[in-house]
Amino acid sequence: MKTKNRKEQAFEAQIRQLIEGHYLDWEIDKKKLPPVLRRVFSPMRWNLLEWIPCGKADTVVEIGGHYGEFSAHFAELAGQLFVYEADPVKAELIALRCGNADNVVVCSDSIEAFFQRLPDQVNLLVFHDIDFFRSLDQLRAVMQNLYSRFPDSLVLLPCDNPRGLRYRYSKINDASERFTDKLFLSLDDVKMLVNTVAYPEAAIYYPYPETTAAMVLYSDAFPPKMDNIPYFGLVNLEDGYQRDRDAEFTAAKLAASNGTFFNESNSYLLLAGHLKGLDLPSFIKYSNQRRDSLNIRTEIRLGQNAVKKIALSKCGSGHIQKLKKYEEWARRQYEGTLLTLPKGTVSKYIYCYPFLDGSSLMEELDKALAVSESAFQELLCLWQDTVRKAHDISYFSKTREFVSIFGDAQIPPQLRSGSINNVDMVFDNIILQNGKWMVIDTEWTYYFPIPVDYIIYRAFFYYIRKRDTDENLAALCWSLLGIDQEMQNTFRQMELHFQAYILGGRKRFV
Repeated sequence: MKTKNRKEQAFEAQIRQLIEGHYLDWEIDKKKLPPVLRRVFSPMRWNLLEWIPCGKADTVVEIGGHYGEFSAHFAELAGQLFVYEADPVKAELIALRCGNADNVVVCSDSIEAFFQRLPDQVNLLVFHDIDFFRSLDQLRAVMQNLYSRFPDSLVLLPCDNPRGLRYRYSKINDASERFTDKLFLSLDDVKMLVNTVAYPEAAIYYPYPETTAAMVLYSDAFPPKMDNIPYFGLVNLEDGYQRDRDAEFTAAKLAASNGTFFNESNSYLLLAGHLKGLDLPSFIKYSNQRRDSLNIRTEIRLGQNAVKKIALSKCGSGHIQKLKKYEEWARRQYEGTLLTLPKGTVSKYIYCYPFLDGSSLMEELDKALAVSESAFQELLCLWQDTVRKAHDISYFSKTREFVSIFGDAQIPPQLRSGSINNVDMVFDNIILQNGKWMVIDTEWTYYFPIPVDYIIYRAFFYYIRKRDTDENLAALCWSLLGIDQEMQNTFRQMELHFQAYILGGRKRFV
């Protein structure tokens, strides 16, 4: 193993200090630390595997523990955890991060010696940090060895793609110029591993923007569309080199539209083994940079024709329970309009409603714009009239609840409001089906007055942000919507307050 330079030694000393200080991940995120150091502790990192079932009856083996980003979680969840990390300093930090728990074994000897310490049954094999493998052939040999020994285990392999968009839009175009010790796997490499190891079944997920900050995970059954690629500038992804994130975001949308996204994905997550009994989700989205009580995971399960919103902590139960109430309240208010909602069910931590297969209003607006600007404006005005009709209940009046979430904005008294107000009626949250406009997200619904003009502002603001709409057309549309520049500035401040409320003091992403 090569000798570490002073910079690497100082980096690991900082990690040790943070672990020994017992800082929570969100506390570390607020510290003014280098991005590459924050990522070792980022809650976003666990998104990649958080959704995988794991309990006290399970034994987990992790190959390449890195700095314990996964190990710390598995130590709490699993009955037993065996971690191999070739670097003795990293191995020591992993044990420290796991609290030197009795159910955790961390080994930095030879990998052959590690294999001899493994029990007869393993439920989960995680190939976390594979960079110590000198070649793809060596990785394949180890995977074959472990599969022959533990044929009933579930295998997880996250990896980075050398052809990913992140490298195209970094200052260093050739990944090998920076990552000389990194083992990359292309999509063809991953498929080759599945075939040569002869796993009975396999599924490949496509984490976006990458494995270390998986905001969403797409699958072959649920590929990305232009309107569901998240803007990854919302999270800090710098890792020692610069990249043009706006250009990468635009390229990702283009790749989604022309069918090349999977080959150009920054990362892959392979699941292999006996998968039939797992009922794997087709799509996963994490919303976990919020305050703890609002953090959720959204899953689309095409096999069940269902969408599930799942609380990520026990304190999130109240937020989930309210979703059913919001749905019932909003359905009554929308009577007599084009708007309606799918009927959902709720348990303590999960709100579930039918998956709707249809065009979103976002897609319909795109189609209309492709025809003509007048067709686009006509559909936009129909949407505006529909939203205003559904919220024309009373004049807006400011309440304490409003100020606590949206700030003490100076709102003109003549603006109208609904009694129930869903502020997240953005165009990709409306699905056109059987002559109705199905509102599929009621998460940000409130039972106090909110100006309907703000709801309209918010939807169009995020549309032009995603679509890079022509400035002249945008100005004309703002005029059609009746929202002048002064009102836009007011609503912008409301939005900033709203996002600050959601994030609970964490990094603002607007």
